[in-house]
Amino acid sequence: MKIITKHTDYALRALLYLAGREGFVPAREIARKNKTPLRLTQRLLQTMAAAGLLESREGINGGVRLLRAPAKISMQDILIVFQKRLELSECRFRGKPCPNRPRCVIRPHLKRIEKKLSGEFKKINLRVLLNSR
Repeated sequence: MKIITKHTDYALRALLYLAGREGFVPAREIARKNKTPLRLTQRLLQTMAAAGLLESREGINGGVRLLRAPAKISMQDILIVFQKRLELSECRFRGKPCPNRPRCVIRPHLKRIEKKLSGEFKKINLRVLLNSR
């Protein structure tokens, strides 16, 4: 079971790198330091800028920087940007809602676990992660 996707993981790494820097940082530098593909890093940064987590600037002194303090960006914020919501089970069958959904005995337990996980991810912010290093 995968709770955090590769994109969310790479995005978190990029944000952590930015949290330790002043000013605008080029995507190339972030990709090099995190050992992530440049094109993917650029797309992730664009997505985070569109979501209001980053500010971007083009040009010779361009790059990206955090729009909020590290303590104000939680793992839950990043999960929402890249995974929309935390789901342990899609409860779907052939692209449609599962026909067993209304009487499913597993779904309420999964929803409770998802809620607890989301609460834990809200508690973990970039500042906490930086201090864990």
